[in-house]
Amino acid sequence: MKQIGIALFPGGQPDADFAFAMERLGFSTKVLRHTQKEVAACAAVVLPSAMSFGGYFRPGALAARTPLARAIEDYAHKGGRVLGISDGFAVLTELKLLPGALLPNMNARFFSTQLACRVVDDRHLFAQGLQQGRPFRLHVASAHANYVFPFDIAPQEARVALRFPENTVFSKSGIAAVANTAGNVLGMLPMPERNWEADGGRLLAALFSWLS
Repeated sequence: MKQIGIALFPGGQPDADFAFAMERLGFSTKVLRHTQKEVAACAAVVLPSAMSFGGYFRPGALAARTPLARAIEDYAHKGGRVLGISDGFAVLTELKLLPGALLPNMNARFFSTQLACRVVDDRHLFAQGLQQGRPFRLHVASAHANYVFPFDIAPQEARVALRFPENTVFSKSGIAAVANTAGNVLGMLPMPERNWEADGGRLLAALFSWLS
């Protein structure tokens, strides 16, 4: 089985959490350090949250300027599958692999909680094991979970993969995950590795079912 590459940026810890969850689910992983310039051998690349790396400036801004981020950008442009989680999602927007941006929460506070969300669009390469309308309860922990589209893209034209069905205090759009038009890049706010024994694990197993 080809390995899933997990990006590690300075000060990061969630990479270990994600690797632990994926290995418990039967997947093989390897760490990709921020100085690496090649990721082509990976079956997919995951950018987990790395909140301590430049979050004081803008989530994802510093990580997007590393050699690893440039290698991931090239990998995605060649059709490689890339998943960004929380701050990893922000890195993908900084690299312009996904539209939009993650802004500070509307209530200007950091929060950590589990929220319900559902699948609303399965037209992406990670959706082999997903069905529209399928619900999940997932962990979200962020001060920048207010995802917005750029002004030149109408929300109905983008591929919103997951949505929070209930009103939230942090996001006007209620968007939980977005895919690019090619379908090989997916960014999501929830951190499924936080409850991998329950819905988080079921979502990860579905997202990577094409590797089984």
